[in-house]
Amino acid sequence: MKGIRNIIFLGIILSLILTNFSFSQEDLEGYTYQEEVLMESIENMGAEFIELDIHCSGKFSDEFMTKEEVVSLGKEFVKKLGIEGKLIEEIVEKKDFIQYKVKNRTKDSVNIIVSSYLHKGSNKGETTIFVNPIKREKNSQINDIMKNTQDIFTQYGIKPEITTCIVGGFKGKLNRSDIDKLIAQSIKRINGKIVDNYDEGDLISLTAYTPIFKKKIYSGNEKMNYNLAMRYNEYEEKTYVWIGTPIITISY
Repeated sequence: MKGIRNIIFLGIILSLILTNFSFSQEDLEGYTYQEEVLMESIENMGAEFIELDIHCSGKFSDEFMTKEEVVSLGKEFVKKLGIEGKLIEEIVEKKDFIQYKVKNRTKDSVNIIVSSYLHKGSNKGETTIFVNPIKREKNSQINDIMKNTQDIFTQYGIKPEITTCIVGGFKGKLNRSDIDKLIAQSIKRINGKIVDNYDEGDLISLTAYTPIFKKKIYSGNEKMNYNLAMRYNEYEEKTYVWIGTPIITISY
């Protein structure tokens, strides 16, 4: 899927603006439970596991930092997370905006983004941290990365926001009746209630609420914490499925 592994940072920010959710350190420790539930959802659908994405972000400070400070902070996270392998670094510098991106070139990668900016029309700034472990080996472990992330966020007093998403796939194009059955079964397994759905062409996306996850976000007055999407990719001749909580924050 084109762009499936891209980090849509702007999309994440917009998602956080449109919704309001935050997680305690206890929630951060319990991310493995979310991973297990989502993995079971993919497996029960009969889809092949492709990757697991965990997005962990939070506000580092209410100040606009210099380029040197932003880069130094990013490198500090790399060191404390114990990220190994060849690193790919990028610095984006514009008026009132500085961003440092770094990731390691491995199959199971970790992306880190430090962004600092001034709010338009004021002297007030903000610096945010974004950590994105990606697991592409089904049996590989990222528990150490998440534990270290938790420790660092706690150390800096950062209140994290977390989304977890698992991507799976089927060979070929599934017919609509099979897709509807798979979706219905997935919602039933989590005792979910559908809140909203989008259906256009080869893309189907729905949001639901399930009591098995503690945390939730709101769409208007409706609470939700389970997001499922399916799309057929004609170039790869594969039907992709994304399942995320509380929402999907990667492109699909």
